[in-house]
Amino acid sequence: MTKKFPLTKKEKERKVVELYEKGKNIRDISKRVHMNFEDIGEITRKLSGDEYPIEKSKKYSKHSQALELFHRGESNLSVAMKLGLSDSETIGENKQYRRLIGYDRFCELYDQNEGKLESLLLLDNDLRNGNLSIRDAIEGVTYARKLNSMKLECNALQNDAQRLKHENSYRWNLLQSLKQDINSASSELQVMNEGKDAVLNEIDAARQRSQEVLPPMRIRRRRIRHQHPFVPFGKSDLFPEQ
Repeated sequence: MTKKFPLTKKEKERKVVELYEKGKNIRDISKRVHMNFEDIGEITRKLSGDEYPIEKSKKYSKHSQALELFHRGESNLSVAMKLGLSDSETIGENKQYRRLIGYDRFCELYDQNEGKLESLLLLDNDLRNGNLSIRDAIEGVTYARKLNSMKLECNALQNDAQRLKHENSYRWNLLQSLKQDINSASSELQVMNEGKDAVLNEIDAARQRSQEVLPPMRIRRRRIRHQHPFVPFGKSDLFPEQ
């Protein structure tokens, strides 16, 4: 089994430079080479060519040094690597610096939207690319809300129109059914009128026939009476005595 010997100072520095150039953060570098954040920050400062070294005397605390670096425009990563600060410590120092220079509302916005910061940055980038201002974005949101309300109203009107369409269709079908009933009743009435006319015609024909028959019957009766006049019983010539 091969025994591992600890790295020398030069080997550690080379390892720090190698990991730094690969984009590793200070925490990962510290775990790999077993060095504190301050020593790693000093090595990376030399590598990046820092023109403003911080005097690490006792009269300058890490807090003061962090404020000075942020004031120079250094990034969180750069401050963390130079001062050996953890992620949370670096972010805390940045918040304090922002508040000290009057960016209290920015810090409040950051605290409230910490989980949505990436989305806010993307929105800001889209606005810049589109030459739009924050006011334009606010007006766009206002119009979007109005548009959503108009869509809801439009859907309600469409539902009402559909309901009225069904009602009109029902009434139209009912009207057609009533028309058919009227036509059927008219047809029945016409048939009844034709039957009534036929009956009346038959009555007229029967009346005419009766009028044509009555005169001959009267004449015949007169002839019978003339031939056989009425005589009292027992004196008629038709029945001579025996």
